[in-house]
Amino acid sequence: MIKDSLKKGFEVLFSSFPVLFAWIVLQGAVYFFLNVSLLGDKQQDGEIPSITPLGIMGIGLWILWIIAYLYMRAGTLAYVRDKINLERATFSSFLSLGREYFFPLVRFSLAFCSLLLLLTIGVALLFFAILAFMEATTEVPSSQMIMMGLGTGFFSTIVLVNVCFYFLMLYAPTILVADELKAFAAMKSSAAIACKWFKKTWGLALLFLLIYSINGTLSFISYNVFSGGIQIALLAVSAVFAAFAEVYLTAVIMNCYLRIKTLELK
Repeated sequence: MIKDSLKKGFEVLFSSFPVLFAWIVLQGAVYFFLNVSLLGDKQQDGEIPSITPLGIMGIGLWILWIIAYLYMRAGTLAYVRDKINLERATFSSFLSLGREYFFPLVRFSLAFCSLLLLLTIGVALLFFAILAFMEATTEVPSSQMIMMGLGTGFFSTIVLVNVCFYFLMLYAPTILVADELKAFAAMKSSAAIACKWFKKTWGLALLFLLIYSINGTLSFISYNVFSGGIQIALLAVSAVFAAFAEVYLTAVIMNCYLRIKTLELK
């Protein structure tokens, strides 16, 4: 199933150049303008960051980029769905479907972030309760070693909770568009599929991690290691790679979900 989905991902990717070009433009905008222009004047060590008109404009552009990203993400999900199911989809349908699924995806994103925030707060409250209990029941103040242990446990738990949550929600945006479900119904369905198809879901999750790690490494190196022409070239590579990854991974996860859905209906 995963091997077939990987192959299908490339088929969709290389037959969707208008959509791919749109993603390259969007990713190029954030990589070049925000990374180079807005973040080019780095703060010196110990220098207090100041709010400038350029910085305020940068915040506004980030908001616009998020809106554009969600619009294109919604369009890509629906475009890929039709490309796989109907074996045809056009750039105009990508634009119209983006408008159609934009607000459902916005509601899903807000629900996703809210749940993740609540889980993080819950873990924090749990560790604060443990610390308060230790302080109340022991006469000796908590040692630095204990505090370090609690801190390590806290951050490790946060990471584990985030990984598990992302794992369970891996199919949720796909289900939201493919089955036209509400946000929480899509989340519930995604969690059920991730648990039932555990090994295959971990395979997809590792693929996501690998691709985004490569892209993150490229971005980090281009901004922190190089400058001038080499930096521009690496940022261009990062933007193109991110665009390819967006379309390819959407196709892989969509095909995998549709295959699972077909198998479960038999």
